Amino acid sequence: MYKLFFLMLMFFSVVCLNAAVPKLENTEISALYDSEKRGMQAYRAESYAEAFSHLSKTAPLGFKQSQYYLAFLYLKGQHVKKDMLEGMAWLGVAKESGHKEMLKLYDGLYNAFNQAQKNAVDKKVTEYIALYGMQEQNVSCNMRTKGASRKRILVCDKIPIGVEREPELNFNR
Repeated sequence: MYKLFFLMLMFFSVVCLNAAVPKLENTEISALYDSEKRGMQAYRAESYAEAFSHLSKTAPLGFKQSQYYLAFLYLKGQHVKKDMLEGMAWLGVAKESGHKEMLKLYDGLYNAFNQAQKNAVDKKVTEYIALYGMQEQNVSCNMRTKGASRKRILVCDKIPIGVEREPELNFNR
């Protein structure tokens, strides 16, 4: 009897907790990926206002490519006032994906700063990771093979709230 009661209690707890957690619809997630893609395409086409419009919406939601491209807009002053601290903050949160290109760029810029600048960057990056990082925004990144070319690319997925995350992979080997 005790086991039956315990099993029923567990079942209802799981059902009730899952019902209370808001879930993103597939259409919402798809729209975010589409917006990120349009933002990156606009950036490559040098349509920086359009790029900013898309990327500034998806970057705070943890989309790593959006964060990376948004960093460039700030670092280069494209459509926005040039702001190295803001650019480094976005680049710092993007690099938590472990992508080598992001890490290399961040480290190269960071090493050129004096200690006071490094302290300011460290503080801002820590703040941005707490707000827009993988853990906070429920994002998972890993390397995947693309098509027949067997080329490996970084793919980051926005995981709907309430869905179990896969363990993070470390690419810094």
